Amino acid sequence: MSLIAIAAAMAVTPSQLEELLAGSVPIGVAGRLGTTARSLEEFLAGGTSIALAGRIGCTPDTLQELRNRLSPDAARAFLIGLCVHLRR
Repeated sequence: MSLIAIAAAMAVTPSQLEELLAGSVPIGVAGRLGTTARSLEEFLAGGTSIALAGRIGCTPDTLQELRNRLSPDAARAFLIGLCVHLRR
């Protein structure tokens, strides 16, 4: 699957996907997940996000526990998967 197809499945632009893969959170991705870029940047940096936890139906502590188990690459993949899932 190409990056263009993955971006389309996420409902973001290919450049926004590339930005996320590089470690930044574009506003388009944050908007797809119903939270702020700052909140998702905190998640990628190893923290938790109250808004993201609420969006996926868990507590911030549960999301933090998950984040603690994810590598930085896996955390980005988690956000990509959420974008695809929430599009449906």
